[in-house]
Order: sequence, then C-alpha cells, then structure tokens
Amino acid sequence: MPLPLARTIKKSLLFAAKKYLRQTVASTLNNSACVTVGYDKQSDKTGAVMASQQRAHGLDLLRAILILIGIPYHTGLLLGDMNWVYNSAHHKSDVIPLLSAISHLFRMALFFFISGYFCHLVIEKKGSDFFWHSRLTKIALPLLTATLLVALPQAWLVRRVSPDHHVGSLVSHLWFLYCLLLMSALVLRWHAPLERRLRRRWPVAAGVAAIVAVLYVCAIMNRLIPDGWPLQLREVLKIPVRTLHYMPFFLLGFALKAQAPSVQRMMALPWWLSLAALLALMLVWFNGEALPGFTFAKPLLEALIPLLAIPLVFSLFLRDGFSHSPLVEFITRSALVVYVFHHPFIILYGYLLDPQPVSAWAYYLSVISLSVGSSVILYWLLRQFPLTRTAFGIKS
Repeated sequence: MPLPLARTIKKSLLFAAKKYLRQTVASTLNNSACVTVGYDKQSDKTGAVMASQQRAHGLDLLRAILILIGIPYHTGLLLGDMNWVYNSAHHKSDVIPLLSAISHLFRMALFFFISGYFCHLVIEKKGSDFFWHSRLTKIALPLLTATLLVALPQAWLVRRVSPDHHVGSLVSHLWFLYCLLLMSALVLRWHAPLERRLRRRWPVAAGVAAIVAVLYVCAIMNRLIPDGWPLQLREVLKIPVRTLHYMPFFLLGFALKAQAPSVQRMMALPWWLSLAALLALMLVWFNGEALPGFTFAKPLLEALIPLLAIPLVFSLFLRDGFSHSPLVEFITRSALVVYVFHHPFIILYGYLLDPQPVSAWAYYLSVISLSVGSSVILYWLLRQFPLTRTAFGIKS
C-alpha cells in the first residue's frame, strides 16, 4: 500500500476512534448527571426509564424508613425525662432516649423534602387532578380514619394510664399528615409560578438565611401559644406552625425535581464536608444545654442540621437505586399503617410491661417488638377487605 494512502487511512481511523470515545464519555456523563439531579434524558430513553424506576424504589424505601424510625424514637420517650403521654416509672435510661433522638434531628425535614420531590414528580407526569386525588385517597381519608379509629381510643387509653389522668391529644402522632395535606394544597394552587421562581439562580446563602429566618418565626409562634390553653386547642394551633416550619424543606425537594440551580448546588456539597459539619453540629446540639445562648441558637441548628443531612442521605438512596423486591414492596406499602397504629401500642405495652423486673434495654426492645408485631398483624388484616384498604389508603 502506498505510504501516503496508509497514513490517510491511519488518520481516519484515529479520528473515528477519538470521536467515538468523546461521544461515549459525553453520554456517560449525561446519564450520570441525569441520575444526580433526578430527570430523564431523551438520548437514552431505556436507560433513563430504568434509572427512574430504581430511584422510585430507593426513595420510596427511604420515605418508609423515615416514617418507621419514629417507632424507636417514641419508644425511647418512655424511658426519658421528657414529659410524654406515658413515662415508665421503673425503667429509666439516659442512653436510649439519646440514641433514639439522633435521627429525629433531621428525620422529618428529610421526609418532607422527599414529599416535595415526589409532589413535583407526580404533578409533572400525571397532572394536577391525579395528584390531588391521590392526596385525598392516600392522606386525607386515612387521616380521617386514623383519627376516629386510632386517636380517639388512644386519648381514652392515655387518660387511663397517665398519672394525672389527662386526656390524650387527638392530633398526636398524626400531625405530619395534616401538614402534608396543607403543603400539597398550597403547592398545587401555585405550583406553576412557584416553579418559575424556584428555577431562578438564587444565592445558596440567601436560601439558607431564609430557612433560618422561617424557623425563628416558628419558634416565636410556638412561644405565643399559652401552656394553659386546652390541649386539643394547642395541638390544633401547632399544625400551621409545624407546616410553616417544614414547608421550606418541602419546597427544597420540589425545587430539586424542578432542576433549580441553587438547590442542585446545595446537593453537590462534598459528602465528607457535609458529614464532618453534621457531626459537629449534632455534638453541639446534645451538649448545648450547658452552653450560654443555646435556646436562641436552637432554630439555627434546627435549620443547618437537616440541610447537611439531606444531601448525604437523599443522594445515597437516589444514586445507588434499589431493585424491586417483595421485602421493599412490603415495607413501602405497610409503613404508614404500621406507623399509625404503633403509637397506642407503645403506650399500652409500655404500661403493661412497666412493672416487669427487666433491664431498660429489655424493656425498650420488648415494647418495640410487640408494637411493631401488633401493627403488622393489623396491617395484614386490614388489607384483606376492600373497605378497610380504601379507608387506610392501602394498595390492593
């Protein structure tokens, strides 16, 4: 072969190889970015759909886990010094309530963040009518059912087991469902202009400052509710305050799915920096009572701790993905019903097992096991009948 022709063919092959490599790397980076920020690319439709399905399973599982973590948290309150609906007279511990409370510093903020993310996802893919119908059937109706069949009997139970025989709250552990329903209604009403505003390039520092300001306002509003007012009235007045408290995190999740640049920058914070800052702030929180000015600093910590935890936990479940399995499906479908019923069971078993001469850890683990087991059995029974499935929002 003539030398010039051989050189020409060699250059052509090298050029084609380089072009192919550039396209391959660009496609890989695009798909990776798609998984990170949570939207699909048309260039690889099949891969995007598979990634979307993995993300849905992972985030559904995370949302269920965040709900169920409330069970060990509430059980830990039995053994602590906090004036809860029932406190054990024979079993006390400083370690158990502390360990149970660690996740509570960011659990609900992360839960509402995921709820906001799914809010935008459902409105975008299924439309506003479908979203509101799902809120009514999966939140409003189960909330009404749980109030009648769980909160009312629990109020009677608290009156029987509490030392001062006070009536239990009818809002109780169901408060987050009221907040979620209010947030969904507000966002649905103004989701189009809200999305346009969130997509603007806001400074991350300004967003953090706004969240901190909202939490300080909520702290002031909580103090304005007199302790001497009736319990039911105080609990109802706290619903809008709690809604305002967690609304910024709900909007952050909504904005992330809307591809808001500021939220994407916040989520890109290096994991090691987030973890180090998170551990430092949690250390301050749990030792804060001895620090001057801690009461004033609490709203600041309540804003910063979740903002550091959200990128860590959310990205873990978003990026890795989780394959569809019977166990994951069972956890995600049963989580809400198990959580709804666990609260009165914790009070009941905490009261019945209190006189038993066992260690604090044995008491704690026994109450959790019995409460979860009883709640799972009830979930299995309720899903057998169409009426109860509808009433509690259980998928058939």
